[in-house]
Amino acid sequence: MNILIIAIVSAIALIIIILLLNKYYWNRSISRVVKKYFADEEKQEVIDKYKEISKIVEETEKEMEKSIQQKTELVKSQFKKAERELIKKGTQQYTKFSSSLRSAMPETEEERKQDIEDLKGAISLLESLDEVAVEAAKKKIDVGLGMFYDKMSRKFKRIIDEKSLEQFDFIPVPRLKYHAFQEIKNIKDEDFLPILNIMIETNLLKDIIEINPALHLIKFTDDELELTRTEKVVLTFVYEEEKLTKRKLVELTEWDTSYADKILDELSAKGIIELNTTINVESFNPPEERKKWKQLIRDIIKQNQQKEEEKFQKSLLRRQQLQEKLAKSKEKPKALEISQKEPEQKEIDDVPEEINFGKKPDTKPLPGTKIEDEPEFEENIQDIKDKDSLISAMEALDQELKTSRQENLKEEKNEEEEISDLSLGIGEMGDGTQDLDDLISSFILNYDEKYSMVNGGFVQFEKINEYILKKDERITGDMVRTVLNELNSLQMINRIIEIGDTTFYAFNKLELNEEQKDFIHFLIDKKPMSKQMVLEELEWDEQKVLQTMKSLQEKNLLRLENDKILIPGAKQKEE
Repeated sequence: MNILIIAIVSAIALIIIILLLNKYYWNRSISRVVKKYFADEEKQEVIDKYKEISKIVEETEKEMEKSIQQKTELVKSQFKKAERELIKKGTQQYTKFSSSLRSAMPETEEERKQDIEDLKGAISLLESLDEVAVEAAKKKIDVGLGMFYDKMSRKFKRIIDEKSLEQFDFIPVPRLKYHAFQEIKNIKDEDFLPILNIMIETNLLKDIIEINPALHLIKFTDDELELTRTEKVVLTFVYEEEKLTKRKLVELTEWDTSYADKILDELSAKGIIELNTTINVESFNPPEERKKWKQLIRDIIKQNQQKEEEKFQKSLLRRQQLQEKLAKSKEKPKALEISQKEPEQKEIDDVPEEINFGKKPDTKPLPGTKIEDEPEFEENIQDIKDKDSLISAMEALDQELKTSRQENLKEEKNEEEEISDLSLGIGEMGDGTQDLDDLISSFILNYDEKYSMVNGGFVQFEKINEYILKKDERITGDMVRTVLNELNSLQMINRIIEIGDTTFYAFNKLELNEEQKDFIHFLIDKKPMSKQMVLEELEWDEQKVLQTMKSLQEKNLLRLENDKILIPGAKQKEE
């Protein structure tokens, strides 16, 4: 016992010594600062002020500590026995779990290097998922999709009236889905919430209340309906369980019985539930019907997923076939080149090592220009045209691979209306507060996604600027150029290529030699020309023109239409 007392006294004495030393060295460091940075006549005044401030800080800390202790004791006194046991058990589990954890800081140089590599890998993965993040943003609505939603909202209203659903204050969305899926063929599960929101904007509905991400309520009355989180939990179980009793609710939620009674009484007072042997919501009943709603919705969603998957696989297969065909067409010129070299090599091999003339050979006229060269040139030109046709087909397939709501529009249009050319867009349906730089970035990336198969990801500034300026009148050319340069610095644009006085942006990895640049520069701001016109005005020989055209076509930067040469990414005049 005496040893224990001596140990305690020694520990207290040691703590006091440490505190005194800490204060001594702290005061000494303050004295050094005062001595170094203040004049002699100011030193005492500064030290006095420091002491006053230190005293105020010390008193404040004591008051805060006292207040925190009082509040802690107050909170502890309010805990029930079961809550104390739960906190105690949670503390033990946390201590047990955390005791085996190591520090996240690297202990060796190898661990530090590995952490850096892991971080780089994570950053690369996040950058690759940027496209997914963009697609997860607010859904774009064009004129056609807006018309489709408007028509569906009128059909929903007709279903609500015919089925007398407005007799309830509110109904679950699955109840409306059940009837809509039976009467409307070309509608998908993800269309419902956007359509219902349009109905709220047009005063066809009063409000939509989210119970959980999978369950929403449609409100028909003007009466306010505010639900707490716990009340939403109760409604979730009422909908999911076939017959929910008070006892089962307590088991599922692990609530205290008195607390569960309080929540149920509040819901009953609001007229939302009825308390009998089971907990009931009038618009959720009968349970047998609710079971039908769930089953039909699951079946419809599964069918749509299967159709989309089959369609995607078919389109993917067709695209692969076209790619193989395109690859073969690229191999064809190489085979022709090899076959042409073989006879030439044979002729060289057949030449004798030494030729002895008996007499002076007769002079022969020089051969004229070979007529055969022209068919070879025409064959190569045709090869370029064939590749363009294949690329066009692949573009159509890429468009088909994007599951678009335009198909719904076309089906509905053929049934009731004959509306042509719904290609007009109304751009981003934002709330008007989106940052302009972000808006311009989305327009730029959307332009590349839309036209990269056509222009090879190579576009003149004036062309993309013209596209973006039409989207929003607040945007200026300088703003577009600034954002393009920022995207280039972030490596979202591969490089900037200057051709003469014209700036081009390459979204894909691309290298151009001087001949290719000169050829593109010659065609900028001119009407599309034929090969013969290019030969005459550019003053190149046919072989050089052909080789340059083929090299640009292989990079997907050049196309032929009606024997006219086009650079899709450059600004050219219309014929």
